[in-house]
Amino acid sequence: MNQKSARKAILEEWERLPAERRRNEDQAVAFIFNLMNRRPEIFQFKYRKNPVETILCWLLPNEPFPEEKCSSTKACHDPGTA
Repeated sequence: MNQKSARKAILEEWERLPAERRRNEDQAVAFIFNLMNRRPEIFQFKYRKNPVETILCWLLPNEPFPEEKCSSTKACHDPGTA
């Protein structure tokens, strides 16, 4: 699975959750680790950064993460640039 396909699959799973279960960073991190156990194939390609931090940027693009976690560059949000 390439990064673009993985991002699509992850976002689809995230959107299936009820809104009250996808409100903040803690919930997003719990979702990511749960997904790592259920669908490890999503995490088989090389991420430019820590995969959890990259996916966190995808799930919560409007959150003000520290610069080292998620920059506003396309590399964090656009899988085509990674």
